Amino acid sequence: MRLSRIVLALLVASALWAADPFLGRWKLNVGKSDFGHASKAKSGSAAYEPTGAGYMYTAETIFGENDIARLQSPVEFNGTVHEGHVDERMVTFQSKKIDDDSYEVIFTDKETAKVIQRFRYTAIGNELTLNSFNGGDQDPAITLVYDKQ
Repeated sequence: MRLSRIVLALLVASALWAADPFLGRWKLNVGKSDFGHASKAKSGSAAYEPTGAGYMYTAETIFGENDIARLQSPVEFNGTVHEGHVDERMVTFQSKKIDDDSYEVIFTDKETAKVIQRFRYTAIGNELTLNSFNGGDQDPAITLVYDKQ
């Protein structure tokens, strides 16, 4: 009886993992991505691991041998505001769920309380799209497309 409960718990956990469109590893598809006026990346990856409050998001984007951007950040939809920095500027950031397939991370300047950047993540099927918006812009400055691994 106890073994069947353990097996059932593992099956339920596996089903929940499979149902979440973000969880897992993603590889940057440079050909589908639009880097706008920014430097074009050579490769990159992203990963979502479940935590009690949401995800731990980890990303690496390689622009050149000694030019690598790395990011590790919690993604929580419980109203938690985190502190960090963007280019020497102190910011706060908060994740906000849009729907089951999309969420935004909103970065606010800590001193002025103005929104300086938004990242919108959308996972549909085997594709993850990251749109980066500057301030209150409605058009993305860059769009990164990732394929599920």
